[in-house]
Amino acid sequence: MQSEETEIHQPDARVVVEAFLSLLEPEDARILDLLVLQGKTSGEAASILGISAANVRKRKERHLAYLRKKYAERSERDRSVSH
Repeated sequence: MQSEETEIHQPDARVVVEAFLSLLEPEDARILDLLVLQGKTSGEAASILGISAANVRKRKERHLAYLRKKYAERSERDRSVSH
């Protein structure tokens, strides 16, 4: 169980995820929203978006790699500012 202090200072993960999704084009953000936040399968997301499941999977991997890179850059920048 987390203490009240931890809960108060812990950032809302969804807000952080949405901030990173805003770095993507709207349709690309929609793909990750459907897959990551809503838990849809690639097939379900493909059906909703009118594209192939293979395209969904390819774009998911590409955009997650991009967001990981941006997160790493932000983390590195935050560490250098705090020192």
